[in-house]
Amino acid sequence: MTGKHTHRVSKAAKDAHKAKDGVGYCRPPAAGQIKPGEVRNPKGRRKGERNLKTDLTEELFSIIEVRENGEKRRMTKQQALVKTLINDALGKGSKAQRLVFELMLKVFGTEEADPETPLDRDEQAAMDLLIARFASRGAS
Repeated sequence: MTGKHTHRVSKAAKDAHKAKDGVGYCRPPAAGQIKPGEVRNPKGRRKGERNLKTDLTEELFSIIEVRENGEKRRMTKQQALVKTLINDALGKGSKAQRLVFELMLKVFGTEEADPETPLDRDEQAAMDLLIARFASRGAS
């Protein structure tokens, strides 16, 4: 023997204990069990009630009609918000620009561009616009 004493209970003793009060592992007392029709969290979320993420997603992907350059165009509200944000960043100032750059970092990450890869026409136009804007701020 290793010096450890184990207490062994016979199967008959276990059965007698279970029969006596019916309480034990996986057998909660009857007073603590949920009765049929009883609600334990009455102020909890009801079935079918939607959360903010669901509502926001549905609203952002709903389609609206927008007039762009004199033409009607259909797009999601998310696309319209992004267009408005970008246009504000190009026209109004630093707060919208900062927001666009923060959003770009979140969405695209902080991957560094390969300096050997040339910019395409749109990227070069955006860079030229930014360089001109910052140059005019430094001159004033």
